[in-house]
Amino acid sequence: MAHHVFICHASEDKDAFVRPLATRLKDRGVRIWFDEFSLVSGDSLRESIDRALSTTTYGLVILSKAFFQKRWPQRELNGLVTREIAEQRGLVIPVWYQIEHKAILQFSPPLADLVAIRFTGDFGKVIDAIQERLQWDDPYTQLCGKQHIKIFDRNGSRAEWTLQRTLCVNRDPLKTLEIRITADGTISPTYVHPGIIKSVRTDGGTKMLVIEYPHAIEPGNVFTQTVRFDAREMFQFKKAEGNIMPSLPYEYYDICVELPEPNLPSEIVAYKRVAKREIEIPGLSVNADKTSFAIRIMKPEVGILHSLTWFWEVADPRDVGLK
Repeated sequence: MAHHVFICHASEDKDAFVRPLATRLKDRGVRIWFDEFSLVSGDSLRESIDRALSTTTYGLVILSKAFFQKRWPQRELNGLVTREIAEQRGLVIPVWYQIEHKAILQFSPPLADLVAIRFTGDFGKVIDAIQERLQWDDPYTQLCGKQHIKIFDRNGSRAEWTLQRTLCVNRDPLKTLEIRITADGTISPTYVHPGIIKSVRTDGGTKMLVIEYPHAIEPGNVFTQTVRFDAREMFQFKKAEGNIMPSLPYEYYDICVELPEPNLPSEIVAYKRVAKREIEIPGLSVNADKTSFAIRIMKPEVGILHSLTWFWEVADPRDVGLK
């Protein structure tokens, strides 16, 4: 799998800046080539770097005083610029680290002319700026999302499941949108807006829903995509959950559950699953009057499963179809 980003840097900047930056990008789900993460015993350094330079989507170039004194990172920059010329698109994302425009201008006027990300001590702002550049290469940016699960019967075998995603279309008109649903039971779409259902494909426990827009949504437009399903036998066992594993970044994502009274859960837990570990996350809210509970996940990590789990109070196993 190709990397999103190749990090081009001088080794003198690694401890104070590059390693912390690479770690934070990796935690955000960005696929990066960074020697400490990407090389394994027996790898050829030159071959691995050349391979990454030829396949990476972008090159993150850490410009510093040390960078301009080292031949190796400048060789990597030359490789990225060669690809820019051949592919006729911008690959280089410059980050200024403890250096001013005048010094860069003396080394390379074209490089000094590029819109750069400046590090002023706040890693969060640099990460956000980098991700903004990367998202523009995707067909759309996911601003926020929500899933609302309304369960109608006491054993949880029948429910209405609504998914919403607020999207901003990026470079090209958006003609179709694919939504992947993973479910233990059976689901069938009952409502889609905007657009129409072009196809539905089931592969094991995963359902792929393709939505087609009669009139393509133009770049820069923000819209909310709603899909409603009739859900059967998805939430009927003692442990049930709603979850999200985003492939693109969200600003926030809500998971909301409504239960039929008086079947309150005995326990509710919100967590994220990282490296086979479950880490509990805060922010859970419960409304006893409406028998509902919800979690808002701010900036959920890409590729990390975030779940809201509840455990049913079941007096009779037959209530959930168990024998």
